[in-house]
Formats: sequence, C-alpha cells, structure tokens
Amino acid sequence: MLEKAGVPVMLNELSSTVVFERPRDEAFVRKWQLACEGDIAHVVVMPNIGLDKLETFVADLITNRASVAVEATRQMAQMARLREASIDEEEGTARSSISDEEGITRSNNDKERVV
Repeated sequence: MLEKAGVPVMLNELSSTVVFERPRDEAFVRKWQLACEGDIAHVVVMPNIGLDKLETFVADLITNRASVAVEATRQMAQMARLREASIDEEEGTARSSISDEEGITRSNNDKERVV
C-alpha cells in the first residue's frame, strides 16, 4: 500500500516489519507510536491488524506528508519574500544615498556659480 502511495519502503520477505522514511511531524509519530531511529521509522504489522486500519494509516501518512510539504513550501516562499523585500530596501537605501550625494554635488555647484 505504501509503495503504491509513493512512499518508499523496505520489507523483508516473510517479515511483518515495514521500514520507511520517518515522518517529520512528531505528533504523527506519537499518534501512531512509530519506532524511529534517525530518519528511519518502522512499524510491526501484527496479524490482528485489519485492512481498514492499514488503509487509515496510509491515508493519514499521505495526508500528513502533504501537509508538511505545503507548510515547508509556505515557509520557503515567506523567506524568499523577506529576502526580496530586504534587497529592495537595500537598493532603495542605495538609491537614496546616491540621490543625496547628487543633491550635495548640485548644491555645491550652485554655490560655486553664485560666488
């Protein structure tokens, strides 16, 4: 099920342990009581677990991964907007400094003409 949903998994033949990438959302890890080590998580699928529970887990995992990806994209976009605003501000300050210097030069030239 996970592979069909686009989640890479490792499963040994005749094993009930499924290994996959650790979800980034710690609330999800706690909710499903995943055993995690570094970037890896695993679940042991016991014989008493029905197909409906597996489908619920897979759907929840996919939804969670999508939510995490959307939030990460929003954060990256916000950072890009902040960087762009900072650059615009720096350029505006630089333009202002150039305008101020030109004004001083013009002012000095005007004084030279008067004298």
